[in-house]
Amino acid sequence: MKKILIKKNGLRKILTLFISIIFIFNLTGCDGKKKEENNEVTKGEITIAVWNKEMFGSDVKDPIIGNTMVDFQNDTGVEVSYDIIYANTYNEYLSKLNAKLYSDNGPTLIYFPNRASSKRYIEAGVALDVTNKIDNLEKVYDIFNDDKVHFIAVGMYYPSIVLNKGILDRLDIEPPDGDWDKKDFLSIREKWLNVKERHFNFMEYLNTIVFPYNELDIIDKEEKVIKLNNDTVKNFIINARDEIFSGNYKLLHDSEFYHKAFFYRTSDEAAVDFRDMEKYIDENLVIYDTQNVLKVQQSARANENRIVLPNIYDRGVYTYGFIVNKKGKNRAEGLEFVNRLLSNKNQIRIYEDQIYWFYPVNSEVGGEIEKIDKRNGLDKKYITMRNKVLNKIKKEEDIRYSFEDLKTTKIKSSIKKEFFKIIFSEEEYTDEKLERKLKQLENEYSLLLTE
Repeated sequence: MKKILIKKNGLRKILTLFISIIFIFNLTGCDGKKKEENNEVTKGEITIAVWNKEMFGSDVKDPIIGNTMVDFQNDTGVEVSYDIIYANTYNEYLSKLNAKLYSDNGPTLIYFPNRASSKRYIEAGVALDVTNKIDNLEKVYDIFNDDKVHFIAVGMYYPSIVLNKGILDRLDIEPPDGDWDKKDFLSIREKWLNVKERHFNFMEYLNTIVFPYNELDIIDKEEKVIKLNNDTVKNFIINARDEIFSGNYKLLHDSEFYHKAFFYRTSDEAAVDFRDMEKYIDENLVIYDTQNVLKVQQSARANENRIVLPNIYDRGVYTYGFIVNKKGKNRAEGLEFVNRLLSNKNQIRIYEDQIYWFYPVNSEVGGEIEKIDKRNGLDKKYITMRNKVLNKIKKEEDIRYSFEDLKTTKIKSSIKKEFFKIIFSEEEYTDEKLERKLKQLENEYSLLLTE
């Protein structure tokens, strides 16, 4: 098997890029003129509020937003620029953004790396109801448009699991197709684990803890309570601990190292864990790679040892996009700019770009994409896989389009960290001790949920 080559100074960039795809996709480059924090009003000007840490770097061009900025200004004479809000933390960014929203001539558009982040602003009445105000919204998949549209999705992402074909060949396992399910994956994984002990790393942390954890129903939104002290949660914790310490895995580091590596993905520990995964890549069943199954990157398609499949644990479809600020300047021009982002021309730009991670949300461009695929000789297995997922999105079938608020997301993340400590505890929890701990966490987080 060919080893993945990583440039000496490229490790942190890859790690940062991975995080930006599971949680926040970074807005990249700006062909338009960047504006620092100010409330200066210019006639015919559109500004897009964005956190500076969501700007990946001016050396990489955003193939849709940046190009549309230039085209829009050339065609209409209206300047489009980023209103970059500099802040060290996301909370600091939100505080500065909120201050701008008091102005009657605030930013025209607000960029959001995912739909969930926009929820608080929609509920607070900041976002303009754009229903019937943007012509190209009619072309967008129905799943992304509520009865009243406030968040405008521009690109979408469906997560993957990337299998090592070399491992499947050695185990004499026929590679699964896009219709595989959890039962198929667990069967393959069990055969793999039975061969010899494996190194525990971030991908195995996802398989043993994160994916099963994400399937737990721990938040009752109607009753506004957290449900942790039950057999389902207890069995999850016990099973995860038993698997990790079963002898199937070789633990190269202590629990403190893994905590830092898994929860702080730009840490030195995460970099070491990444190098470990690369060092033992021939033995990994699941390859450390982030792919959008709707748009598998050329580098992954060219690698015969990588099998990209839909993530059977995370059946969520994710988007990035904008809201139009009710008090923003030049809202009519802002609506037209977003309308252009959703045009066939600009949506096809998303697909044609070889670096961009997202796939068009415009459902009308499928025919043109098929022509592009034919010209490029795209393998039919990827086209078939994509069409199956797109069909589910179109029918809103077995697909989750998350709209969880940031509080819920934060609570789930915090509980996951608490579970990690229990699972990796040097002292094994008795049934009584585990029950007391779960009751304590249940009470603490139920209070936090109701605040």
